Amino acid sequence: MASTTNFAADRVPQAPEDPLFGLMRAFRADESKEKVDLADEILRNDPNLDHEYAPIAGIASFTGKAAELMVGADSPALKEKRVASIQTVSGTGAVHLGALFLSKYFTGNKTVYCPYPYFSKETKGLDFDGMKSAIADAPERSIILLHVCAHNPTGVDPTQEQWKQLATGFASGDLARDAWAVRYFIEQGFELVIAQSFAKNFGLYGERAGCFHFVTSPASDAGDAISRIGSQLTLLQRAEISNPLSTALRAKLEELGTPGTWNHITDQIGMFSFTGLSQAQALQIRQESHVYMTGNGRISMAGLNSRNVEYVAKAIDKVVRDAAKL
Repeated sequence: MASTTNFAADRVPQAPEDPLFGLMRAFRADESKEKVDLADEILRNDPNLDHEYAPIAGIASFTGKAAELMVGADSPALKEKRVASIQTVSGTGAVHLGALFLSKYFTGNKTVYCPYPYFSKETKGLDFDGMKSAIADAPERSIILLHVCAHNPTGVDPTQEQWKQLATGFASGDLARDAWAVRYFIEQGFELVIAQSFAKNFGLYGERAGCFHFVTSPASDAGDAISRIGSQLTLLQRAEISNPLSTALRAKLEELGTPGTWNHITDQIGMFSFTGLSQAQALQIRQESHVYMTGNGRISMAGLNSRNVEYVAKAIDKVVRDAAKL
């Protein structure tokens, strides 16, 4: 069994939740039938036929099943909640995200060695001795990138016995077979990051479906560590790839006699409008009327429709009048 961990997870702080996606999460959890989403950056038609942003970390049902497929549904890493999974732009995006994360938080050797011997031109097969020797010569605490199955371009994979030898060295079209090396390394207690692509096996070349998994070593605080790691991965992913009723609203506010002027709602151009509501008013309207907008009072006009515009106008009217009483 691998007895030590190379990754100092305590160096990874908990990242704050993205404010916009936090609002989206709160909106989905809100059970009020009157709730209105004016925060999201999505165009909708009146019957609300839309194609929503996925969460920054991806669709949980997808990343969860991808993790089960990769590490095994009965994996101790899953049972002990030691896996953080992020949906990525195919396998290339997963490799990039892993490299980006490790460049920020890994304290060991970051030198890139390329290439190293793995293919024998004489046998047209794996140069296993050369591969083992190169890995053995790498400095302590080096990151090793291994292609687990269906190696591109050679088509040559290590056997299970060879994988065991590689694992021992690190420590001093069957899915279970293809994922065997990953599962074996996890069983041996290794920490590892995994880049997973669904381009070829599912034929989803244009969809760029992929997943990145971070697996920590067994530890009493593994759950806390994976939470912090997952939060930072989400933060990195957000920076990498992130997802005419204005006249009616203005008319309703003026009809209600809402204090102030509201011509700016129709004067502003595009799908967004700054209402002029304060952060306190944005919070009040969310808590009392279940109308969601960003903390700076920005609303998306695409969230308004013929069924909710009067409700929203009355909710704005109330918080404005409440503030005027103070």
